[in-house]
Amino acid sequence: NDAGFPVLPRAHQELVASLAKLEPQLCLVGRPRHARAAYAQYLRHLWTSKRAAPTATDALERPYRDYLQAPLQPLADDLETATYETFEKDPVKYARYEAAARAFFRARGSSEVVAAVAGAGRGPLVQAALNAADAEGVTIRVHAVEKNANAVVTLRGRARTEDAWRGRVEVHAADARGWTPPDGGVDCLISELLGSFGDNELSPECLAPAEAWLKPGGVSIPYRYESFAQPISCAKLWFDARRANT
Repeated sequence: NDAGFPVLPRAHQELVASLAKLEPQLCLVGRPRHARAAYAQYLRHLWTSKRAAPTATDALERPYRDYLQAPLQPLADDLETATYETFEKDPVKYARYEAAARAFFRARGSSEVVAAVAGAGRGPLVQAALNAADAEGVTIRVHAVEKNANAVVTLRGRARTEDAWRGRVEVHAADARGWTPPDGGVDCLISELLGSFGDNELSPECLAPAEAWLKPGGVSIPYRYESFAQPISCAKLWFDARRANT
């Protein structure tokens, strides 16, 4: 620049800023015209001044970047508490479930609803259903069906101690494939048993039998889903995959 310090053109500054959240390593190459410390100082300044503050979503995604994950098998294995905690930090999913439940309650036009949550876990979908019912002024009874004994303890604790749950949530320690709802069925089936790619172990194996819980005119949330395969290029994942296969 005019003061004699090394700087990048504005377009390159914006490029570096756009890559900042990926936390890349920066390398200085070529023959320097200034002391190397001046370049390093400028890059540190650029990094800190242009880098946006991490959002809640960024903080949630950070541990999983460039990391190969084995698909979960919650039908065969009981999930650990830490896994449930990761699910529950999703800033979008449960808000969308609540919005979908509100839309159903509003369209149904009834003051009373019976809902079932298949695979209730520690209760985020149950809470979403309760929130939706409260927002729409609907009286709701929720059947929380869960096979994981540890999660059932949490569910029963919430049903016993939380005012929003008490008298409205009935917990069933059962496999959804063999459970039968009382009172002739439910008006709404809510579940996130979609599996890592929409077909491994949980869906459709668990959701197909659960659809029989619905009364005529009942609705499943979600009522439709699609799985997508996205081609990507990542050298680190490629080498990790090759190492895992040798």
